[in-house]
Amino acid sequence: MLVMKGLAAGGLAAAAAWVIASGPAWTAVARTGAVPAPTPSATGACLPTAGSGADSGIPAIIATRDDLPGHTEPAIAVSRHDPRDLLGASEFVTPGQNPRLVPGAFSSSDGGRTWHDYGPLPLPPGYSHGDDVSAGFAGRAGFVAAEAYPAAGGSSVFVWRTTDGGRHFSAPANVFTAPTGALNTDHPWLAVTSGHGVVVAWNWGDALMFSRSADEGVTFGAPQRISAPDDLHPNLAVVVPGPQDTISVMYQAIGSTSPGKGSTGGGPTTKVVTSVDGGLTFGQPYPLPPGTGYTFAAQPFASSLPTIAADPVTGTLYVAMSLSLLPGAPRSVVVYRSDDGGRSWSPAVTAGAQDPRADEFQPSLTVDEAGTVYVSYLSYAAGRVNSVLVASANRAASFGAPVQLGQPFDPACGLIGVWKVSPWFGDYQGLTSGHGHVYAVWADTGTGRPEIAFAAVRARGAQRAGRP
Repeated sequence: MLVMKGLAAGGLAAAAAWVIASGPAWTAVARTGAVPAPTPSATGACLPTAGSGADSGIPAIIATRDDLPGHTEPAIAVSRHDPRDLLGASEFVTPGQNPRLVPGAFSSSDGGRTWHDYGPLPLPPGYSHGDDVSAGFAGRAGFVAAEAYPAAGGSSVFVWRTTDGGRHFSAPANVFTAPTGALNTDHPWLAVTSGHGVVVAWNWGDALMFSRSADEGVTFGAPQRISAPDDLHPNLAVVVPGPQDTISVMYQAIGSTSPGKGSTGGGPTTKVVTSVDGGLTFGQPYPLPPGTGYTFAAQPFASSLPTIAADPVTGTLYVAMSLSLLPGAPRSVVVYRSDDGGRSWSPAVTAGAQDPRADEFQPSLTVDEAGTVYVSYLSYAAGRVNSVLVASANRAASFGAPVQLGQPFDPACGLIGVWKVSPWFGDYQGLTSGHGHVYAVWADTGTGRPEIAFAAVRARGAQRAGRP
């Protein structure tokens, strides 16, 4: 079992009452259905799961309960109107000799204590599979965005809508379909603005596209390009809403076509582009410091996307990513901060434990109503993965000791090959906050196959001075 820097071996037993640096105390949200011990899988026996939900940190439960062989790349959203309503989505793996990924959903109407597994979302006629999910709420309506592929070739960006807490979904709204014979779409990401606008960004060739809905996701307007004109293959969009209908979109471009920059422009660059009018118009994209972006850790499953979040009151932006702080060292999770809409960024601050034995990857970010910054991430060492949560109450100047979410699990247990790579563990996990709670979801193989685990913690501190 991994013991992280700043958290003694016996500290995990007391993690249900952990304290962040300069911040409030937190406790687990009581729930049923703890993650069971793993069982042997088709790929071989699993390593025993260390500890239990009672003595290894914040308890976790499984949100997906179905007969499918796996689930990965989860997203989680909480309704602004009712803290009991949670909507999750992930890629579901289809059974059979040629497994595919399909978008699916799960929901809770009691704050995450119990879950309804909706299963794969309905695809339009002729479509066979899809991936890259995200989720959100506008009013009392919930949404899931994903891309989907027809059996005959091509791709589309769709948004599914639910008005009963995820028990039923409408036929998806078509946001964009790539013309026949053109390049496919990739990595759509959905967000809901402070004014209840539903917005989506995605890649299409050498353009990062954006569309908005003014009728809570029933229809979407004509897409616009929001990446720089000279960006090469801008992709991996993550959309984050801020206050007063501000929207920021983080993406990665592999280079530039500008004169003097060469065909690759010096390598991948992570950028942020911001709108202050709900997505009607966007400003100039600004780059983050060099070296940021999509990374691979030492393990074949440990690919890692950067993530972005905004303070819902001040609009301060935070970006977290996984990178090596020293040549050849395991990857650590670091956080950057911007107070000017992404034009400039603070130096990187280490959020993870910096355990010299561990690779830290797939961070997720959220900022709650009090301005506290939370980062969840996965940490791999000695054949085990831990899901970890850290927090900062001082604008990411420093982070408190990590707390474990759920139990350590064997990442090789039940992983299967799909059409992307083999084995497939995904590129990202999910984290959100609201109503004084923080909610995390991640792919977990503790049952013997990849399921989506869920954990929540609750604040007991006061709002930060000057906040409503």
